[in-house]
Amino acid sequence: MKTGLGLCGYACTPWIWHRLIQYLTPPFDLQLVTWPTALLPHFHQVSDFVNWLIQDEKIKNYHYDFILGHSMGGVIAIQIAAFLPKIEQIILLDSFVTPPTRFFQNRFEPSISKELQNQIINMLNLEREHYSPKLPDNLRAINLSHLFSQLNCKITALYGDRGYSDLKQLTSQLRWSSELLNKIALYFVSHANHFPMLENPQETAKILYKILDRS
Repeated sequence: MKTGLGLCGYACTPWIWHRLIQYLTPPFDLQLVTWPTALLPHFHQVSDFVNWLIQDEKIKNYHYDFILGHSMGGVIAIQIAAFLPKIEQIILLDSFVTPPTRFFQNRFEPSISKELQNQIINMLNLEREHYSPKLPDNLRAINLSHLFSQLNCKITALYGDRGYSDLKQLTSQLRWSSELLNKIALYFVSHANHFPMLENPQETAKILYKILDRS
C-alpha cells in the first residue's frame, strides 16, 4: 500500500479530491489535509502552512510515500519535503514553482457541467473569506527554482492541457528553465484546466497510477 498526503490549493477544501478518489483504489491511499479555518487569517505566507504541518506529530512521524499538492498545495509540498526526508515522490497538480502567470487562472474545461463549475466557484468564494489578504501577494512572488537541486525525491508535475494540441507550446507556457524541465517529469491531462482532478478525474487517476507504479 502506498500512502500519500493530499494538500489543497488556495481557498480549496478536501472536496476537490472527491471525484479523483473514486478512481484511486488500493494499493493507493490518499490522506487529505484540511487547512485550519481559525488560523488561516494569520497565515500570511506559504511558510506558515509549512510550519503548521510540521508541528503536527502525526504528519511529521508518519511515513508518506508521496505528497500530492494542487496549486498552492504543490508549493507547500516542495517546501515541506525538506522536513520529511523519507518522502519518495512529490506530485504537483497544476501547481506553480515560479511566479504564476495567467496560465494558472481559475478557468474551467468548457465541457464540464455548469453545476460542477458553480460548485467550484462557490467553494472558492466561501473559503477565500478566511484567508489573509497578504497571502495572494506572497504567492504571486513565489520562486522555488533554487530548492529543486536540494531535493532527493522524485518530482512530477501534472497540468490540464487547456485545449492545447501542441504540447511543446503548452510546456513553454510554464516558463521553466531548462534545469527545471530536466528535473521535473511532466504529464498533461486532456480536457482539463486548473482543476484536473475534478474536470477529468479518470485520466488524472490513470496518470497517477503510472507515476506511482514507476516510483
